Amino acid sequence: MPKFNVAIFASGEGSNAQNLWRVASKAGHPVRGLICDRQDAGVIKLAEQENIPHIVINKKDYLKKQSDFEAAILNQLIEWDVNWIFLAGFMTILSSHFLKMYFNSITQKFQVINIHPSLLPQYPGTKSYQQAYADKVNTHGVTVHYVDEGVDTGPIIEQQIFTRDIAWSFEEFVAFGKSIEHKLYEKVFLNFLNEHLE
Repeated sequence: MPKFNVAIFASGEGSNAQNLWRVASKAGHPVRGLICDRQDAGVIKLAEQENIPHIVINKKDYLKKQSDFEAAILNQLIEWDVNWIFLAGFMTILSSHFLKMYFNSITQKFQVINIHPSLLPQYPGTKSYQQAYADKVNTHGVTVHYVDEGVDTGPIIEQQIFTRDIAWSFEEFVAFGKSIEHKLYEKVFLNFLNEHLE
């Protein structure tokens, strides 16, 4: 039976990370742990409150050498016996060397999944909500995709579109988008879980 041992990577407040680990726990297959690259990230407090195994590998401690930063992450992943990574607002770009550790020769994809708050290839990178709101888009959306060596360029797994209410403030726009993010990432996660543990 294939393994589906998941670690979540996050850098921010952690709503997507929290949603994923709750979904995993409810499904009877808890995540192995959370890796965070920022000492002051809100997701750490959430993990502490819910007794989620977690470690902070502060990127600021490795500014001169990303390879050492990634080696520290890999050591923790090996300890947790992780073979799948779900990124949930992780703001560090992973190197091709790191990704190769999670390459599946059968699917020809990396076993690293990301959620992005736009309908890729629109608005890649950071500040997607800000850019879309400033552009006064009528529709926006969320993408879950495999990670590759580019920035938000990996094969798309699933997307969901939503219509923007012109009366929304920016905060309301983001809040609605976040609700879509949670539902879509949950759906994709459970599909992967069912596929690999059936």
